[in-house]
Amino acid sequence: MPPDTLPRIYLAGPDVFRPDAAQVFARLKACCARLGLAGLEPADDAAGELQGDALAQRIYEGNVARIREADGVLANLADFRGLEPDSGTVFEVGYAIALGKPVAAYGVPPGSYAERVGAARDCAPDAHGVLRERADGTMVEGLGQRLNLMLARSVGIAESPESALRLLAERLGAQPALTIRPYAANDLDAVLAVFQSAVHETAARDYDATQRAAWAPAAPDRSAWAARLQRNRPFVALWRGQVAGFADLQPDGLIDQFFVASTHGGRGIGQALMDHLLALAARRGLAELRAEVSLTAEGFFARYGFVVLERRTPQRAGVALRNATMRRTSAAAAYNCAA
Repeated sequence: MPPDTLPRIYLAGPDVFRPDAAQVFARLKACCARLGLAGLEPADDAAGELQGDALAQRIYEGNVARIREADGVLANLADFRGLEPDSGTVFEVGYAIALGKPVAAYGVPPGSYAERVGAARDCAPDAHGVLRERADGTMVEGLGQRLNLMLARSVGIAESPESALRLLAERLGAQPALTIRPYAANDLDAVLAVFQSAVHETAARDYDATQRAAWAPAAPDRSAWAARLQRNRPFVALWRGQVAGFADLQPDGLIDQFFVASTHGGRGIGQALMDHLLALAARRGLAELRAEVSLTAEGFFARYGFVVLERRTPQRAGVALRNATMRRTSAAAAYNCAA
């Protein structure tokens, strides 16, 4: 489906104030694309010479217009400078609900709103069991809701941006651009193309031409590859039906191969593959995962809680190729695309 026909999701939240806002929105848009959605970031980057009220009005009008043209809203309702979500985001949620658009939220702390307020402020129940602030007797909203009930009862609350976007994708009938399935023998040529692209293009910043040629020869041993893939039983990631990456997880927790084509970089394909492997590891009850990771992939693995155990310099066809042995335990935190 062409991008201009995908369901559009307005990305609401205080992320616009973060110093890495551009990277956050890029990751959220990649999450959207994988699910067959198109992300619309807020218009808080209004250009020109406007200042003060004029600039504020331009931003307000731009964001209202984007919400009106969107098909749904993803809202970061994490606590912001206190015990409540960002007030601008709350307005955008209410505006979207008034327009009849679905809203899914993430970032909401665990437990009820009353529990969080009671832990942060001096509160006590009154004679009727109603929780109130001691200073002035103000009631703390109860009913067991995670947020003020006007938010909690109007939006779908999920535990991560990805989960919230899945709610919206299902509600809007989006067709995912990315799917993952087991490797089949007729994927061999496509998998080899992914491998060549990942090594000779993506890894070019960390390995010179001689190293890359030793790692990924122009004429690979197809029989050896076919046997290895049959043994490893990897998963392939398809972007709009085209093989864009592959990865495997062995019974002992080894990730033997993990590659994404350079032509599909920035689409969250590596993230989707890793999420798939981590979910599989959890189902198998694996206490730890390990991998021999290239210099190029080390940062990616680190974002998922892998830590370097040893730096190595193995030989391939007589050429030294630096890498690292990395390990992840089951206690490592999950990766959040908006973090």
